[in-house]
Amino acid sequence: MAEKEQMNCTGSDDSLEGNVVGESTSFVRTGGVVVLISTIDGGIDRLVDMLLPEAEDIRYVVSHQYTSEAFHRTPAGLERPDVRVSHIAGRGVARSRNHALDLCPLDAEIALFADDDGVYERHYIDDLKQFYAQHPEIDLAGMMIETFPGERPYSPYYPTELTRIENPYLARIASAEMSFRPQVIRHAGVRFDTRFGAGSGFIPFGEETVFVSDCLKAGIRVWFSPQYIVRMHCENTIKQLSPYDARRIRVLGAVDMRIRGMAVAVAKTLWFAIRYAGRIRQENASPWQYMCNRLSGMWYILRTREK
Repeated sequence: MAEKEQMNCTGSDDSLEGNVVGESTSFVRTGGVVVLISTIDGGIDRLVDMLLPEAEDIRYVVSHQYTSEAFHRTPAGLERPDVRVSHIAGRGVARSRNHALDLCPLDAEIALFADDDGVYERHYIDDLKQFYAQHPEIDLAGMMIETFPGERPYSPYYPTELTRIENPYLARIASAEMSFRPQVIRHAGVRFDTRFGAGSGFIPFGEETVFVSDCLKAGIRVWFSPQYIVRMHCENTIKQLSPYDARRIRVLGAVDMRIRGMAVAVAKTLWFAIRYAGRIRQENASPWQYMCNRLSGMWYILRTREK
């Protein structure tokens, strides 16, 4: 494992495995909001235009994954005292989020996850700070993604009022919608399960549901607030999948297995296959294949669990 421990004020760090753990010491300023950005390969170039003008209360941690040495670089526009860039070889968004969490300075009041295609505006940050100042009882909050004019809402599931989250299946919180108190998350030891999410291979999403579940199990107080945290285009590969696409069904089985255990996961597989057999056939699929796909996700989680 290669790690580069020494950091300069431009915040450039190289780690082949991405296991840099502990509080960042590269930032001159403290407190405020830290934006934890995950990007891969050429996506790092988009960040130059994504960052807000330098401000005392905003910092950025960039977890940059690269799949080729051609992408192992830091754009000049990111050479700023409020930005720390860490390069890690490979792929996997859950792994990238964990790397950003490891590098998040614990003196920050608030942190939020970000992708490389988000647009941040100053009023989002101000509203975020005000929200946490007014709600000391909240450790992690899901918020809303604002889309661009002419686009449909990012999600039809947003509650219309401040809501306590107690069921991870009903949370429907995307990573880019999450904000949290870094000290609470670090103290609880909650991390993303790297078997889930884009770039992981067999289970291409579901990492956010598992993360929220782990937060709830750790006693972290999770709420939803109907306020915007970022602007993004309404583009989501998951939403474009058929309800009975094999990848979606594998994720359902894997998430159930990871959160609820084998007995519940098997029971839900059988119940849904029987209850929705007619609908499954209307989607040119078969109940038997539905069960096989769901069981394959469960088996993957079972055989890859930590001993």
